Amino acid sequence: MVIKKIVAIVLSLCVLTGIFAGCASSSLSNTEYAVTFADGEKDLKDKDGNVIATSAQLAKVYKLYAQYLRDFYENYVKTVYAVTDFNAYLTQSADSSGKTVEDYLIQQTQSAFTEYLVIKKQMKDLGLSFTDEEKQTYEETYASQGISEEQTKEICKTIGISEEEYKDCLIYVPNGYTHFIDYFYGPGGEEEISEEMIRNSYNENYRRFKCILLLKTDASGNTLTTNELTTKQQKADSILQQVNAGASFEDFIKSDSEAYTDPSTVTDEESLESVNKTNDMLLNTGYIIDSNGSLDSVSQIDSSVTEQVFSMNVGESAMIETTTAFWVVKLYDLNESEDLYNEKRDEVFYSLASPKYSAKYTQWEQDMSITLNEEFTNTVKPSALTTLFYSDTSSDTNQVAEKQTTGLSVAQIVIIGVCAFVVLVAVLVILMIVLSNRNKKKETEPLVSTDASANVVVDNSDLGDLPESSTEESTSVIDINSINSDQTSTDDEEYKPVFGETSEDSSKTDNDSSTNQ
Repeated sequence: MVIKKIVAIVLSLCVLTGIFAGCASSSLSNTEYAVTFADGEKDLKDKDGNVIATSAQLAKVYKLYAQYLRDFYENYVKTVYAVTDFNAYLTQSADSSGKTVEDYLIQQTQSAFTEYLVIKKQMKDLGLSFTDEEKQTYEETYASQGISEEQTKEICKTIGISEEEYKDCLIYVPNGYTHFIDYFYGPGGEEEISEEMIRNSYNENYRRFKCILLLKTDASGNTLTTNELTTKQQKADSILQQVNAGASFEDFIKSDSEAYTDPSTVTDEESLESVNKTNDMLLNTGYIIDSNGSLDSVSQIDSSVTEQVFSMNVGESAMIETTTAFWVVKLYDLNESEDLYNEKRDEVFYSLASPKYSAKYTQWEQDMSITLNEEFTNTVKPSALTTLFYSDTSSDTNQVAEKQTTGLSVAQIVIIGVCAFVVLVAVLVILMIVLSNRNKKKETEPLVSTDASANVVVDNSDLGDLPESSTEESTSVIDINSINSDQTSTDDEEYKPVFGETSEDSSKTDNDSSTNQ
């Protein structure tokens, strides 16, 4: 009977504990989650309702993006502009609207995080993933940023993520847009862009030209005098007249273009390889640009040159003056060889697919009803963080970071407190029942066994000192602090993947540099 009572009490207390624990875990504080979706949901889920990432995991992802973009920018301005006080630099205006550098970085972080959410969900919904070969390619590109393996491990430990999750956020997912473009617009896709469409766009929206460049500055970068500029302009006009009269354009590139380098003057083997590559482009391939003047993903031709080139016919030449140089240009056939088309083919394909993908991405984002939690994001804004990337952290800093990582959240403390209280009550109740039962046995049972067959005499000394009252205060106390300290370390817990199958554009931020000459 006593056992049944104990079991009933313990079961009741377990139910109570579950209720309290459930309430504590479902009511996260405003600084413990990064985002909410439709219907107030804080976990990222796929179309079938399966959790891709929990709210706690998404908070770590946001912090990783915030830390990375902050440190990347800090490293850039300290290296290029010799900035010494980065926190002061964060308060400076970034544009005429009054937005500060910190505002700009926060916006970039939010864009990158939002893109992560959209791409992660859509790849899961469509059954897309990264191949091992793709991962290797992305990792090789990322390695060029100079973040060591030891730094990566330390960053992961500080933020509380695995290295695979780290790679997923910073290396794999930012390239996810290429999977969507291939899936929807590649061969066999729902909205396939045919080879005919690609070639037609190439012929209509691209031009190929070669140029002879005469700069308005000397070898040291100083602007030429008025007389020197006049001389250069006269030279450019003379070259144009001779080319129009039938002279070899390529010969003038070798003899007069300041973009061309005589290979015989180069002694370093590595430099010679680069020089030969540039010279080959100048003499043979030429420049192939689109209607916006884009030469490639990072280089832009001056708009006045672009306008002139697109107004010319194949074989025609012209001289254009820009703020930095005199250009003598000649238009060449885009289809002189199939290699020229093949070299630009993928670029043309993406130029057609990207606007379609952008529209689709915008719709996905709207459908997810993403709302960032400002109270959380303010805790990881640039001015609230210290450098992790691109610098070696001290052992003391690492120890502090590790303690912060393994510390208990408010919800965990509440759960532990409730559990400790329940255990204390359970122990007291059980003691009361046992002691009460012993007192009854003392009053009603003989000290000599009535079982004749046993013939055993029970000595009072074998029972020990029985308490005088069943209500005697127990000296067994459960120390809540000891429970807390026993559960503060999570380092030994088995790691479970945050995002399910981890083999599975903010935004990929390209710092495009322009070549405006």
